[in-house]
Amino acid sequence: MSYAATLKRAVKHNPTWVNARIYEYALDDESHPLLANGEYRFDLREITYGFRDLRPETNFTISQAYQGSTVVTVITENPPDTSHLIQMGATWYSLQEVRASDALGATVSYIAGAMDIIPDIRNDTL
Repeated sequence: MSYAATLKRAVKHNPTWVNARIYEYALDDESHPLLANGEYRFDLREITYGFRDLRPETNFTISQAYQGSTVVTVITENPPDTSHLIQMGATWYSLQEVRASDALGATVSYIAGAMDIIPDIRNDTL
């Protein structure tokens, strides 16, 4: 059993962690991203657990506007990738940058922004 799988079993009944789904770009036979009406399509990559950091923002600067970003942490068996989308509950997050990871790469924290629209999902099963 992998380290990530062990973590998933450990947090299964912890109320801090919620069900999360990680989506990646849907690719055609030639490994090009699929488009539908000019928008990228996505395939389910992994079913896992995650949480949103609910601590209030403490670092504000006058020269930079608040972008509405939050920290989202997931348990994953895949390498960190900012092109993925994360769904936790009814909220979709687009990943902006990798913030941190544990030494074994099983928990990854991203700086993410909540999405206003639901992306086009091609495949929602593993």
